[in-house]
Parts: sequence; structure tokens; C-alpha cells
Amino acid sequence: MEQPRKAVVVTGFGPFGEHTVNASWIAVQELEKLGLGDSVDLHVYEIPVEYKTVQRLIPALWEKHSPQISLRLYLLHVSVPEPRSVRLRARASAGEAIQRRSAGQGAESHHR
Repeated sequence: MEQPRKAVVVTGFGPFGEHTVNASWIAVQELEKLGLGDSVDLHVYEIPVEYKTVQRLIPALWEKHSPQISLRLYLLHVSVPEPRSVRLRARASAGEAIQRRSAGQGAESHHR
């Protein structure tokens, strides 16, 4: 019997402060290059480091990729809380991984 397809949505954060490139986004781009196998639809997005934007975009991504009867959906957020570490989370706690600053550009989408 054929395994059901899976959709995996992975987000990395965009630039913030003096960091012109966020390491979480680099990690997500590397995952996109590697892929997750033939039975997985991988969707990666760069999310601005701005609390209100994240509050709006994450539910929109969930809705856009919401599971159909034969599809399982996983949503994973990647953040870099300190040098030399990457954190994977199902969701970011308010204010912990997201800095409050002026709104940046919208999410950049990449599909594999």
C-alpha cells in the first residue's frame, strides 16, 4: 500500500539588526537543497523578524497548505537563538524568537 503524501512547511527568519542574513534561513535553504524524499512536498519560507507579521503569516501558511484527506501537514519553524545553535519548534513563543520592529518585506516562498 502506498504511503500518504506529506506536506512539510519550514520557515526561517529574515535579516534583523546588524545581521544581513539570518542563519536560520541559511539552514532552511540547505534543507530545501537536500529535500525530504519523494513522498514529501517541501515548502520553505523566509519570514520577517517582526511579531505582527509572523502572527498574520503563520496562520495564512497553515491555511494555504492545510491538509486534505490524504495529506499530512507539518509546520516547522527554525530559529537561531544563539551562535552555533539552531532551534526547531512547532511554534515560537510570543516575544522569545521574534523581535518587535518595523515590518519588513513579506514572506519569500520556495517550493521543492
